[in-house]
Amino acid sequence: MVSSIARFFPAFMEPIFCVFGLFVPFIEIWIGVGLITQKYRTKAIWLAFAMCFFVLLTIGPLGHNWNSVVWPWNVMMAISVFVLFVDTEAILPRDILWVKNFFFHKIVLIMFGILPLFSFFNLWDSYLSWSLYSGAINDAALYINDRVKDRLPPYVR
Repeated sequence: MVSSIARFFPAFMEPIFCVFGLFVPFIEIWIGVGLITQKYRTKAIWLAFAMCFFVLLTIGPLGHNWNSVVWPWNVMMAISVFVLFVDTEAILPRDILWVKNFFFHKIVLIMFGILPLFSFFNLWDSYLSWSLYSGAINDAALYINDRVKDRLPPYVR
């Protein structure tokens, strides 16, 4: 993913980019934790903006020009962080994580916070677990009707 940026640096720095890639999930976790805390919220906001910019730089039209569907997603993520978390010092972590008497909130927390862990055991869809660029997706399922199947060449069937 970072090869579009790495080409502007000397070749000896390539291992640094590889090592940095190992830290990306932890940086994203820190952003999430930082956003729900008062103490680190401002730093997490800036880091979230930097992460969205970095993703756009690497997979956007100036980088690999991959998956244009993801570009507006990253712009909206940056805007959402701004709208939801800027000037919200009075909001406590419990106000974000556990809203009382609101069942839908608990369902969303389970769907996005817990169920993706099941993908490690092939019990939950990989794409619903945000693993699009993880390299862990090694198979695909195609669903076609019999009429289309009969028109395919024998080696494809």
